[in-house]
Parts: sequence; structure tokens; C-alpha cells
Amino acid sequence: MGLVSGRQTIGTAATAVEGTSNQPFTLIIHNDDNTADMFIGGPTVGTATGLAVNKLENIQLELKPGDQVFAVSSAAAHTISWMKIAND
Repeated sequence: MGLVSGRQTIGTAATAVEGTSNQPFTLIIHNDDNTADMFIGGPTVGTATGLAVNKLENIQLELKPGDQVFAVSSAAAHTISWMKIAND
């Protein structure tokens, strides 16, 4: 089982969350910001169309090989953390 984690900054444009895999995997995304929600979805996600992850909350996703999650915020410099767990 492989485990990789990281932090990245997202903003007002949809940004790919790092952590894709060529095998089934679990992706946990944490909203590190204490004032703004983040929104996740596909490559065209927006604040009006994405799934909200409230400030200081996290979400766990079970994904297939090659799946990619995108995130966006209403804030310009919004920090998120993620952890990818490969399900081998």
C-alpha cells in the first residue's frame, strides 16, 4: 500500500488536486482555510457547481485508476492538504 501526501494552493480557477494513480486509490482532501469553503468536482468545477467542503473540514473519496479531482475557491490563495492511499 502506497501513501503520499502534500499541500497545495488553489484559487478562483479550477486546479487539479495532486494525487492520481494507475490503480484504485483513496484520496482525502482537507480544507486548511479557516474562513472559506472549497469546492471539488471535475475540470470545469466552480463555486456554484462544485461539492462544498466547509472550512477546516475534509472529504474522503474512493477513486478509480486515472481519476482526477479538481478544486476551486472564492479566495485567491487557499491552502488545502491531501493524502493518497493506493489500494493494492
